[in-house]
Amino acid sequence: MSYRRDLKRLRRARQQLKRQRHALVALELDGIVTLTLHSVAQSLTLALQPEARGELVDLLLEAIKQRRLILKAEAARTRENWQQELDRRQQPANPDEFSAPPAS
Repeated sequence: MSYRRDLKRLRRARQQLKRQRHALVALELDGIVTLTLHSVAQSLTLALQPEARGELVDLLLEAIKQRRLILKAEAARTRENWQQELDRRQQPANPDEFSAPPAS
């Protein structure tokens, strides 16, 4: 388990979402005309009506916000696990744990 690698991956994902949010805001200012959905096998392009554009942008911004919150929580859990692992490694071993029980 590589905590540094996991944190780096999470940080990159959060930065990518931040860039997507900024790009979406810029598109909203320019006016979104179409939306293209991609899957592995095909793509679908939809023309958007002017009254639906604002709702779509709000929905996409909310999805980006939720994803960033999920990534933030995952990063916090990873940091906490990493700190617990470091604390566990730094604690001296209890000698009573490894000694044999007294013979009677």
